[in-house]
Amino acid sequence: MKTKKNVYQVLRNAMEEGYISDLTMEKMDLVKAELEAIIDFGEDWSGAKGALVVQVIDDSGSVKGKAEAVRAGYNVFLDTMEELMTEEGDVMVASIRMNRGVFQDWVYIEDRTKMDDSNFKIHSDRTPMYKSSLVGLGILLSKGYICYSESKAKMKFGFCLISDGDENDSFEGEAEDVKIVMEEIAKNAGKFYSSIMAKSGTGIDDGCTNFKLEFTSMGIDPDLIVVSGDSYEDIVAKMRSQSRSMSMKMQGGPAAGSTPDGGGFGVSVTPDSDPATDPATDPATDQKVNG
Repeated sequence: MKTKKNVYQVLRNAMEEGYISDLTMEKMDLVKAELEAIIDFGEDWSGAKGALVVQVIDDSGSVKGKAEAVRAGYNVFLDTMEELMTEEGDVMVASIRMNRGVFQDWVYIEDRTKMDDSNFKIHSDRTPMYKSSLVGLGILLSKGYICYSESKAKMKFGFCLISDGDENDSFEGEAEDVKIVMEEIAKNAGKFYSSIMAKSGTGIDDGCTNFKLEFTSMGIDPDLIVVSGDSYEDIVAKMRSQSRSMSMKMQGGPAAGSTPDGGGFGVSVTPDSDPATDPATDPATDQKVNG
């Protein structure tokens, strides 16, 4: 039985072998304690090709009145991705909560844990968006390196951030640190992961945060930024359409709702998922998702 290492150790090994840059590791050092606390977790990879998708979910106090919608949106996002990502080999997913850490260890998407009110609760008034995004990227790079080391599979990457407010933590890092890691991942594509990466951000409108500005400053793809209202129906509908757009991009196509030159921010809801008539259904059962 192989010895499991913590995520930080895996990243250090990858850097020492020339697979990730010194600059990336410098940014990972900002969240060294958090990464050291996470063991190389989840299921092992055994396929020849596939995709890794990590989600970073806001569990701050301001989400309290929208928690049911966030839970349902999370579930619908992964249900939709499982339905659409059929040509990519296997897909593995993991997720972390901004304040409470790992929610879902790496699993094949069909084995994921459903989010409900027993396993996703509001924890803090803080929104450590930059710190948790760096942790999420560290988890993604670590798993990608492990997949390549063990089976030479160069995985496609997906990163999804969900928040209802601006960064308000005392973390010493900045949005630019997250953006640098995103850029370094793109620059070093092909070494041990695919050149395809989809980076999305879903903002739940709080009346004051400019999510387009905030997310682009972190390196999120402009055509994968959506902003929902604060209603259950709109949050879930936007999460579904965001999943469709990410799935399209990870399969080599343009994101749904992007402009012809790739400069659009909108992600349109496709006709078969009109929130007025189909606010939140489980693709597998066509039953309303209650979170």
